[in-house]
Amino acid sequence: MEEPEPERCCFDDWVDSWSDKATRRPTAAKVSASLLDAITETGVADRTILDVGCGIGDLAIEVVARGAASGTGFDLSAKAIDEARKLAQTRGVGDRLRFEVGDGAKLDLPAADIVVINRVVCCYPDTGNLLERTLGAARSVYAITAPISTGSIGAVNRIRNRCWNVWYRLRRKKFAGFQTFVHDLDGIDERIRAAGFHRVHHQHRRVVWDLAVYAR
Repeated sequence: MEEPEPERCCFDDWVDSWSDKATRRPTAAKVSASLLDAITETGVADRTILDVGCGIGDLAIEVVARGAASGTGFDLSAKAIDEARKLAQTRGVGDRLRFEVGDGAKLDLPAADIVVINRVVCCYPDTGNLLERTLGAARSVYAITAPISTGSIGAVNRIRNRCWNVWYRLRRKKFAGFQTFVHDLDGIDERIRAAGFHRVHHQHRRVVWDLAVYAR
């Protein structure tokens, strides 16, 4: 019998673009480059990293290339995971990284010194399980990027988000009901602090993104 085709993920459509950008610079997204530098400042030597919603794995790969002992990444897109494995091999760190298909809001995640959710919370209608599982896995550092939710930029982000969601609904066959969300980052910050972390780095990047790194 033939093997069934793997279920298609809406993120598959962006993988080729991410991979193309990653051939020209260390990370596909420029906000990821800023996050990489911020994480590096906390100290990555001999630490482990867990990247939930890793995409093509470029961030975790570069953290390991900068001295981390090993890394693990999970993503919903099988295509992205395939690219992550290839990219890790291409950059010479494939033996220290593991990439698997999985939903970080549902998995029992392995513990790691550094846990990253980069451009991920905006893809979940409810951040509760995602935060619970990722915070539970983080030993020392917790890093997050998400759309700015307050002030004039927050208002613009919500308008842009509504427009994108109309587009996704109009192309339901392609995007399979996918939506994006602008969550209350003050509430997320409180949740992270309640887990014993304090913020050591915070900035706004690329107009849209709030970038924060926590430690304990």
